[in-house]
Amino acid sequence: MDDPDEQVALEAVAALGSIESSLWLADLAARHPSVHVRRVALEAVPAAMADEEDQDAGDPAATAARLAEVGRDGPSPSVRRAAWAALAAGARDRDALDRLATARDARDRAEAARLLAEGALVADEVLDRLLDDREPAVRAAALPALGDVRFLRHSEGLIASLRCGDPAVVTAAAQAAAPHIASGEADPALLLAVADALDAAVGDELVEARQALQDALGLPRESTSRLPETPAGDLLTRTLSAQGQAELDPRPLVWIETAKGTITVELLRDVAPVHVGSFLELVRKGFYDGLDMHRVVPNFVAQGLDPRGDGWGTGGRRLPDEFSPEPYEAFSVGMPNAGEAHTGGCQVFFSLVPTPHLDGDYTVFGRVTDGRDVVARLEVGDEVLAVRQAR
Repeated sequence: MDDPDEQVALEAVAALGSIESSLWLADLAARHPSVHVRRVALEAVPAAMADEEDQDAGDPAATAARLAEVGRDGPSPSVRRAAWAALAAGARDRDALDRLATARDARDRAEAARLLAEGALVADEVLDRLLDDREPAVRAAALPALGDVRFLRHSEGLIASLRCGDPAVVTAAAQAAAPHIASGEADPALLLAVADALDAAVGDELVEARQALQDALGLPRESTSRLPETPAGDLLTRTLSAQGQAELDPRPLVWIETAKGTITVELLRDVAPVHVGSFLELVRKGFYDGLDMHRVVPNFVAQGLDPRGDGWGTGGRRLPDEFSPEPYEAFSVGMPNAGEAHTGGCQVFFSLVPTPHLDGDYTVFGRVTDGRDVVARLEVGDEVLAVRQAR
């Protein structure tokens, strides 16, 4: 547990999290130097508290007090968020839920919505507020909470969500509507709203929403294996231009300046010319300056550079897949996609460990050559101050 190698410590927490006490996990979250180890420990607390409750064991008051301490004094927003979430879910603490649901940070409010959607607590007035949140990511996180009983109170809001045009919200609303439609007892207004939303879901930004709407209506999904739609000749021109640049400069470097230090990335233009060309085009425009990391999974990936900040942004582009023999090693740079062909956009992810299961499913277009320690320390919300081409 005290091994200086963070990956070893994370694996130890994963192994011990199911057998150690909730207080032990909370104590670890209060003292360990790695924020990632703290987060993983906190995520294991609710299950440990549930087991202790079933066995009439543990010291729930002591665990709750330690979680509140970490929530107040944790070293980063992501750790503090995880502590309040653990307290809300593990101890069914309404004050902890309210703290998240009323926070200024939309990620905290989305976490409160997730807890309600997973049934960790029931608080209909909090759900009402989150379903009307100004941030689409929060509303999308709250919509799965609409069960059979709640649906009757929120049917008008669900219909409004289907018609709002935001890809994250429409997708979540379609998934929330699906079981009601499948029951055969859905209000005709809901069926009409889903059909109208499907008709309106045009463009590459709404690929996932369109598929969710088709699923809700019991329709076969349309294929997304076609290449992205572009003006005639434009994709060919861009591809030929990118290939020409690859011959002149096959491995350009970029500097990604973050709040925690600078990351140097060697771009593999000879392997993925279209992806590298698109990335450099956005770099020259200053598109990435001021964006942040929105997803970090310890011992897996750190993902970010999404203009929406919630994983749904594409930067207005969809790129053709460029799969190659280049493997996903530790600190490879890849392009997220929607789980369908040719749906890469503007985001990037860093693999934190070798991830061979990603090979052939996600385009590799770079690798970190310097600043790997910076990548390893990245957390959700860490800002990318600037991205610049080095040569």
